[in-house]
Amino acid sequence: MNKKSNGKSAFYRANSTLPALFCLAFAVFGFNSASAQGLFIEGNSLADRFFNSDVVDSNDIFAVDFTVTTAGTLQRIVTWGENDGAGIPGVGETFYAYVLRPVNANFQVMSENGPFTVANVGTNIFVASPFNLEAGDLIAHYGRGIALTTGTGGPSTVYYDESPLPMPSVGQILQLPGPTYPLYNDGGRDYAIAIGIGDLVDLSIARSNENVIVTWPAADTNSLLQTTDLARGLWTTNTSYSSANGTNILTIPSPVGNMFFRLGNPN
Repeated sequence: MNKKSNGKSAFYRANSTLPALFCLAFAVFGFNSASAQGLFIEGNSLADRFFNSDVVDSNDIFAVDFTVTTAGTLQRIVTWGENDGAGIPGVGETFYAYVLRPVNANFQVMSENGPFTVANVGTNIFVASPFNLEAGDLIAHYGRGIALTTGTGGPSTVYYDESPLPMPSVGQILQLPGPTYPLYNDGGRDYAIAIGIGDLVDLSIARSNENVIVTWPAADTNSLLQTTDLARGLWTTNTSYSSANGTNILTIPSPVGNMFFRLGNPN
C-alpha cells in the first residue's frame, strides 16, 4: 500500500496507476461570484473569437489548451459561447474537459469532466469534479462549442485524425503527438476556455495498523464520503463515520486492491 500526498490531500492505493478521485457537487454561479467565493481563474481569455466553434466534425479533434501554473483544486470549467462568429453556432454544442499530467515524455489523463453543453452566448460556467492540480498540469478538451481563433501561434495545440478520434479515458497514457493523437498544424489555436481553482481539498487518509483512517472537516458542507474500487464503476456512500473536535473520522479495514475516496454534497 503506497501513500501519495498533494498539498492538503492524501490517499492510499494498492497496485494502482490511477489518482485518487475527489468529487464535490456545487450549484452553478455567475462568473463574478466565482471570484467572490475565492476561486482563482486561470487559462485563456474569455472573449470573442473568430470562430463560434470547431467545424461539424470537431468531435475528431482533441485540443490541449494551456498549462496550469497555480496548484490547487479544480472546481470549475469556464468557456465563452458564441453564435455571431464564423462557422457553426457554438451554443448547444457539447465538449469534455481533461487534466493531463506529464509522465516522462508522455501524458497521463488524470481527470475527465463532462459532457458539458454550451448554454448561452458569453460566459458559461460548469461544475467540475474537484481534482488537486499541480503546476505543470495541462488542461485539454474534446468536442466542440468553445469559441476559437486559428493561426495564433498558440496557446492551444490540436490533435486530430481523419477517422473518428477516440476520446481519452482516465488513466490512459497519451503520446502527443503519436499514432493515436497526431498533431494538426494550422498555425496554432486560441480557445476561449479557462478553469476556476480553489484551495486544495482537505481530505486526509492514513494507515493505522491493519486499518485505514479517513478524515475531513465536519464543518465542511460537502461532507458526504463515497468510496469505490473503480472496477464496477459504482460509488458507495459511507455513513459509518464518527465526529470529534470538528473532524469527521472513518476507520475501515485496509482494503485488498484499490480503494478510492471522494467528497460529495449531501444536498
